[in-house]
Amino acid sequence: MLTCAYRALPMLRSLGAQSALNQLHEERKAVMGKEPDIEKMTWGDRLKKAWPMLKVWLALETRQFINSSVEEVEECVEYDLIRPNV
Repeated sequence: MLTCAYRALPMLRSLGAQSALNQLHEERKAVMGKEPDIEKMTWGDRLKKAWPMLKVWLALETRQFINSSVEEVEECVEYDLIRPNV
């Protein structure tokens, strides 16, 4: 199950980036009534629009890091790698 999650994260990242840009594009188009020029947007505008996706990405990455850390510690304890008994 974890291997599926590891394989899915890069795809989710790229889809999230694409969907955030598409959402920005559509919102600007609706507000302005014309095609927005993404290159003319300020970084503040881009960050404000992408902030929810960044929070989700950060939460997923943090969860993956914590899970992998817990698994590594469990393996060390299981195979007595922390301090081997002599």
